[in-house]
Amino acid sequence: MRDASPPSDEGLLERGTRRRAIAFYLLALLALLLLFAGLLLDQYRRDLEVGRERASARADLVAEWVATTFAVSEHALGGLSQLLETPLERVVKDPSLAPADVEALLAGQRDRLSFIDELSLVDAAGRVIASSAPWWPPGYDVSGLPYFRIFQSTPGRDELVTPLYWSAFSQSFHVVHARRLTGPDGNFRGLAVLQLNPVIFGEVLERLNMTRGESIAIIDTEMRLITRRPIFGEGGTMDMLGTLVSEPLTRAFLDSGEASTALRTASRLDGIERLYAMQRVEGLPFLVVVGEQIEVLLAGWGQRLWLLVGIFLIVAALGWWLLRHYLGRLRLEGELRRHLVEREQARRAVQEREARLQALVGSIQDMILVFDAQGHFIYVHAADRDQLLDEAEALLQRHYRDVLPEAVA
Repeated sequence: MRDASPPSDEGLLERGTRRRAIAFYLLALLALLLLFAGLLLDQYRRDLEVGRERASARADLVAEWVATTFAVSEHALGGLSQLLETPLERVVKDPSLAPADVEALLAGQRDRLSFIDELSLVDAAGRVIASSAPWWPPGYDVSGLPYFRIFQSTPGRDELVTPLYWSAFSQSFHVVHARRLTGPDGNFRGLAVLQLNPVIFGEVLERLNMTRGESIAIIDTEMRLITRRPIFGEGGTMDMLGTLVSEPLTRAFLDSGEASTALRTASRLDGIERLYAMQRVEGLPFLVVVGEQIEVLLAGWGQRLWLLVGIFLIVAALGWWLLRHYLGRLRLEGELRRHLVEREQARRAVQEREARLQALVGSIQDMILVFDAQGHFIYVHAADRDQLLDEAEALLQRHYRDVLPEAVA
């Protein structure tokens, strides 16, 4: 039992070393995996943050441009309001006296700015005084239109910009920009009404340089699309004008009253996932939405992902090869140790057998001579040394003819 215990101890030691080597390899792979995951996560967040900042900056720029457009239209309305301080004031007081040159003046004002469709003057009762639009003749009643009712219900309001509205006369969408007209006494005298052509927004976006994967859209607070680039579907700018956008996150942002936000979602128009920056146009019923396509935004991150995956696999394969080499060496060392132990055990067993044999032979009083097949001495025993012709060790490997007398040989 004692002879079998050392190999068992060696086996336990070898198995412990193998387990530690495998555990070290797995821990090293886990550490490398965590390192790469941290790098990728940091790059992922930074790429998204860069896209968010770029989209927010572009949204601010487009929102400022939209606000500037309405600043120009406000200036045009300011010019109309000055009619009350001219001899034409009598025209506002008495529509029946409206000369034909008032409509010509309005048409001239309209033609100077390409984004203006029509200009009109409306009295306090909601009747058209003069208009560049042929479908609004003098005396036409517009008091039932929503924007006029807003001015009637809110006396403190001086100016109003409406979302998109559909004109049954022109069979097209317009945006109304109206301004309250007051006389020298401060009383409500009517409205200066300007109808903007929303197509101008799409024409400007067409001239805007855009990056790959970017989208820009302008919608109103009623979730109707004014313009978008790139154009979705098979239609053009006019075909998507007024399209109702059903997107819960955008609706929630409009209802929240926040000035701006950023979110990630798939577009309901083309189904592409983007990172969106939404910017409300201050004081206007419009929202600018700029999107950065996620696939394009994370293209560099995806390349780095595959690069790190390749490095990880190479390191894992190299580590596995080194581990197999190390484990193989441990196995060979273990086998060598076992062979050495077995040899030592065999040598000890032989020595013990020889010792027992020597003791047994030593107890025999007779002379014992052992020859090999060729007649050489291979073992010599004599209880009395004097019985031998020479020392026992000297006789070994000698032929018996060379030692014994001829008579005996």
